[in-house]
Amino acid sequence: MAAAACALIRLGMIHVVLTWGTNNMTAAQRQDHHFTPKEIYQREIGSKLSIANRVFYNSYLWLQKLVLLDLYRRLIHDLPECKPFHLYWQVLPDPGSCAQAQMQLIVLGVLNIVTDFMLIVLPIPVILKLKAPLARKAQLFALFTLGIFIIAITIIRLPINSSHPYSQVNRTTWASTELLTAAIVVNAPTLYSFWNKRRREKSTPREQAQGDSDKADDRIAMETIGGSTFSSSGGPKRKPTGGIIQTKEVIVSEYRKSGDYIKLPDERDHTSQHSS
Repeated sequence: MAAAACALIRLGMIHVVLTWGTNNMTAAQRQDHHFTPKEIYQREIGSKLSIANRVFYNSYLWLQKLVLLDLYRRLIHDLPECKPFHLYWQVLPDPGSCAQAQMQLIVLGVLNIVTDFMLIVLPIPVILKLKAPLARKAQLFALFTLGIFIIAITIIRLPINSSHPYSQVNRTTWASTELLTAAIVVNAPTLYSFWNKRRREKSTPREQAQGDSDKADDRIAMETIGGSTFSSSGGPKRKPTGGIIQTKEVIVSEYRKSGDYIKLPDERDHTSQHSS
């Protein structure tokens, strides 16, 4: 009765709203149309009734859902297959086939298949609208469609369990397989994101080290005997004032120790000046 009352009230309100109109108009309509005081009044009333109409609209829908829930309550009341309930664990005398709970297994299996399918279909429109390369979309699509394996295991499990109603090992094995597959499928996107992030973190320091090595190679210079300095790019540069000169002096001193070195022109002039 309450749902019918909400529906009738909504019908009366919506008739006035559609007849008088509301403030829901385009900017061009507001600018071009000449509104009379009466028309403005009618559109204001229509807009107010439109707001009230939303209350009765949602009330009607939720009352209909309550009717459906009442039906579910009756189904749940009759859901236990064993009556009285203690037959589920009775050993002697034989409790009957109700202890196998075949109907419950079928209902839960079908519900799992439906919900898993909904979870697979849900992200597909979002993936298709992504502005990403095709390969990236394919990876995301593969990750979110791994739930097909759970659906496949459930579809295989139901007839096998029905054909082996007295094998508890069979039920437990297939249930454990379904749980393991669900754990892998559900955590696959998260594990993939962690792996991808870790891979990028490892590649970034390596690229930076390679870049620093290339810059160091560009700074390598070679000094000739005459004192000129050439970079690796081939252009002449000024003679450095650091370690290169020190390195030449060390090499010369090593040759002096051995006594087998050839004096350079600068050294000959220096020796002759001392002797004079």
